[in-house]
Amino acid sequence: MSKNGNKNGSYFKQAPKEPTKSRRRLWLATEDRKKIKKAVLEAHKHGEIGGYGGKMSHYISVKDSDYDVLRNVVALLKKNKN
Repeated sequence: MSKNGNKNGSYFKQAPKEPTKSRRRLWLATEDRKKIKKAVLEAHKHGEIGGYGGKMSHYISVKDSDYDVLRNVVALLKKNKN
């Protein structure tokens, strides 16, 4: 039993809800989001960058439609699961 008396041992009594897309957008002011995006897209100019796959040459900007392939895969997996 956790400190808060929850039987499953988790710290939170209830898992925090994932923010909706609109809430994530409003979380930071537009100018701050632009500054962060610029910093990330220019990170390779200031040192090595990498991720789970190892070193990367640079980050690229993406748009919502770039995720359509992943959405299609998820839809197919859900369809095959049923």
